[in-house]
Order: sequence, then C-alpha cells, then structure tokens
Amino acid sequence: HSGVIRYVVWMDSRFGGAPVASERITPQEIADKCEQEYIQLSDFVDGSLEQLRVELRSVTYPIFVQLYLDILIANSRASGLTGDESAANQDRMEAFFTTHGAKHNQAHYTELTALQLVKPEPASADGRRDNGPGDAFFARHRSHISLSRLAFDTLMHFIRTNNLSTIYCILNQNKRVEFTILDDGEPAAKRAKKAQYKCNTVRLNDLEVAPREVKARHKQSNSNALQLPSICYYGFHECRGALTSVRFSHRARQAPSEDGFMVTSFADSVIRKWSCRVAGSATGNTMKPTAELVGHRGPVFAVDIDKADKWILSASEDCTVRLWSTTKGVGESSQGPITGSGVSKITATAQYVSHNAAVWDVRFSTTSQFFVTASNDRTARVWDPSRLQPLRVLSGHFLDVEAAVWHPSGDYVATSSSDATCRLWDLQHAGKEVRVLTSDLSDNCGMSGALCISNNGKLCAAADRSGAIIVWDVGTAKRLQHHACSPSSKKEPVVAVTSVEFSEDDQQLLFGTTAGDIVIWDLQSDQKKSYSTHGYRVMAVQPYTAGLVLAAGIN
Repeated sequence: HSGVIRYVVWMDSRFGGAPVASERITPQEIADKCEQEYIQLSDFVDGSLEQLRVELRSVTYPIFVQLYLDILIANSRASGLTGDESAANQDRMEAFFTTHGAKHNQAHYTELTALQLVKPEPASADGRRDNGPGDAFFARHRSHISLSRLAFDTLMHFIRTNNLSTIYCILNQNKRVEFTILDDGEPAAKRAKKAQYKCNTVRLNDLEVAPREVKARHKQSNSNALQLPSICYYGFHECRGALTSVRFSHRARQAPSEDGFMVTSFADSVIRKWSCRVAGSATGNTMKPTAELVGHRGPVFAVDIDKADKWILSASEDCTVRLWSTTKGVGESSQGPITGSGVSKITATAQYVSHNAAVWDVRFSTTSQFFVTASNDRTARVWDPSRLQPLRVLSGHFLDVEAAVWHPSGDYVATSSSDATCRLWDLQHAGKEVRVLTSDLSDNCGMSGALCISNNGKLCAAADRSGAIIVWDVGTAKRLQHHACSPSSKKEPVVAVTSVEFSEDDQQLLFGTTAGDIVIWDLQSDQKKSYSTHGYRVMAVQPYTAGLVLAAGIN
C-alpha cells in the first residue's frame, strides 16, 4: 500500500498496555486529525471557567509541539509518494505550524525556532527508522506540567468524551507530556483552614472544631440571654408572577456595600436582580430591578449566587439549570434594555440538562467550584460548571428531593425529601449515602425545601411540611431539638417554614414562615423571639454581619 502508514492508538494501563484500535491512515488524514483535535482543545480552554483557564492554557503549547512532531513523523515514514503529494504534505505541516504556533511565539520563541528547524527524514528501504525526526527535541524539551486536581480531571474528561485519541495518546504514551497533580491547587494556608472542617467518612461524629473566627464569635455571645439582632426586610408588592425564592449576594451579607444585590425568581419564568442599596429613607422606599434574566420556559424555583458574586444559577420546572453572568451591564445582552425602563435583559451563559423532572433547588459549593441540584425525579446531582453533564448522581430517596446543601468541608452534600428523611452523601466515595436523618415525629408528613448545615459542620436543621423544625447532630444522626410552628387557631392553615439558616456563630437558628414571622431561636437557652412582617410571606432569611439579619418576602 504505497504512501500509507500504520497508526496505532494506545490506551492506558487498564487495557494491559495493548493497542485497542488500529487502522491504516495517510499522512494527510493524520495532519487533518491533529489540526481538528488541537482546534477543539484550544476552543475548550478559551471557553473554560476563568479559575481554570490559566492552568489549562499551560497544556496547549506542549500539545501543539507533540502534534506537530506527529505530523512530521507521519511525513517521514510515508513511502512511495509522488513529488506533488510530498509537497502537499509539507505545506499542510507548515500551515499547522504557522496557524497555531503564532499564539505561542511570544513565550516560546527560542523553542519554536528550534522546532521549525527539525526536518523530515526519509524512511529506509524496509520502512523502519531507529531515530525519527524530533527525537533529540523530545529529549531536550520534555514537558512537565503542574495542574490542580480539578483542572486535570476537567481536561481528561474533555479529551475522553470528545474522543481526542491523538492527544490522549500523547498524554499516556512514553511520558511525552508529564503531569504533576497539585492538591486542589490551593495554598497551604487555605488547605489547612479547609482541613479544620474535614469529616472522617467512617466516624462522622469526630467532626473538627470550628475555625478560629467562629470560636471567637462563640466567646463573644452570651448563652444566658437571647441576643436580638436588627433586621433589614425587603417586601415585594404587585409581582407579575409569584415570588418563589430570594438569595442575597455575599457582598450584601458581609458588609454595607453599594455593590450588594439580591436575586429573585418568579413563577413567570423570569429572574430579577435588585440592588440592596436604598437611597434616602429606608422605610417605604420603592426599588426597581436592575436586570432581568430571561430564558427559562417554566417557573423558576430556586436561585443561588457564587462566592465572588459573578455568577447566578437557576433551577426551573423546565428540567434545566442555567448559569448567568452578573457582570453584564445595561444593554450588553443580545436583547438589549427594556424600552424606557433602564432594565437590561440578560441571556444565559450555559444550560445544564440531565434531570427528567422539575428541578426544585440549586446550590453552589463553598468554593463555588461545583454545584448541586435537587429534583422531582428523586435524585440530587453534583455538577462542575465547566461540564454539561453531572459528576455524581445521588440516588436513594423514595420521593422527590426538595432541597440540597453543601457541608462546609465540601466533601459532603445533605438533601431533604418528601419521603420524610434527610440524607448525607460522601462525594469522596462515589456519592455514597453515609447518614439518614429522620424526625421521629408521629405527625411528620415529609420535608420541605428549608434545609441548612451549621458553619462548623456539626449540626443539620430542616423543616417538614407540618411546620416543625428539627435539629440533628450530623456525626451521630441523633435528633437534638425540634420546634413546631403552630397556627393560632385550628381554623387557620398550617404554618410552613420557608427558609432556615444558622447564625454566624451557630448559636441561633433563623427561620421565616408563611404566616409572616421571622423567628430567632437560641439553641442554647431554647428561647425564641418572633418578629411579624404584618401579612408578608417570608421567603428568605440570611445572616448579615454580626447582630444583623437580611430577610425578604412577598405580600
């Protein structure tokens, strides 16, 4: 077969080092395949999340070098080619170098100059070569790349799922590109701080103590008396669709700031962003949304904001989760601002489709590197924002999963379900179920969407549909306390809990109800203080700075 070489794709050690695919392929096809795969890789890296992009870009140069040498080797091993065919192969090789080498020229000019001087060598009469072109270049410029575990897993998942066999061969065969996997890419101080939260997967009762700043707030608090906070409440009137959820940005919760904002979701499928800054007198002041996030095709049930306040996640009845950017200004989207209102319409950056029923809840992880969803299809799913398919499917509930939250360590996810249980899942061990928390109340009728874990990771609190709140010890799965929100008379409907959160020092539990009450429950003294919003349905209660609470609801 004149002018044809044998190209073998080698897989990793799982296949015993044996080739799993082999086919005859021409130098032209090799050049086309190398260029196609490199374009796919470059587009993937350029479109990845900002936190991964810098790391992943360090991979593109060595991959470019190896692909170019593969084309060079293919040309040198081809025999029986006409002059025109050899010239065409040479042109394709030079075009690949010129087109894709330009972006690396500034950082690797010397190496690229040396690489360009490597020329194809003719094959021997029997078609074999002992020392091919670029072998010396391999020895002098072997690539060593350091990546975080997240970046490495993201890269390898993309290569496998898109069948980039040439690049996969480069990364796995003969150590042509070697990786050093860092410990999540975190500095030592951050890893040490995170380790304070880490749970043992066998003995969850050995939870570590709270970090230094949390313990300091514990010392400042007076356990003998209920410390009453000030409350900043936002009330919504005349909404075009029923208000379904409210989330405050991290800047809004940490300190007074003009950059603070809140995001609300509605049954009309629209998500609205609002500034938390109130001009003039706070009492009775009217605000308008600064942006509308449009794209869902059904009611939106939940929203969440990442740690840097740059991204918003939304969960909808249309079975999708969507990712939105908070940095787009008025008129920056393709739809432009609403006429005369100054409110911009923002379209989604990404859409995640995996659930086969409505998605009730969505939450970013503590580092915002992952997120979790809860759905009516009886599963919770863990996602990487840079991937369109989930990393883990948490299956075990018998009815729909109402809510999902992250443990502060980031190694566990807690879920609540209509099957009257809350469950804890170990993400480090393939999403294994490690705890089942039950209320042990005779009148239990399933959990609602109100669920939270304390900042020190030791306690879990959830509300059921009868209006009862239960607090468990996560380590022992033992029920510690419970509180029932009873209506004032039997003729009144059941008072449901819509939101529950621990205070910053974990001494108090904050929750809101459908009866319009914001309740502060001191867990040490079991004292409770209720604040009435006079007819508002409280949708969100979140701790602010020390002694302050943010809340929102609808009339």
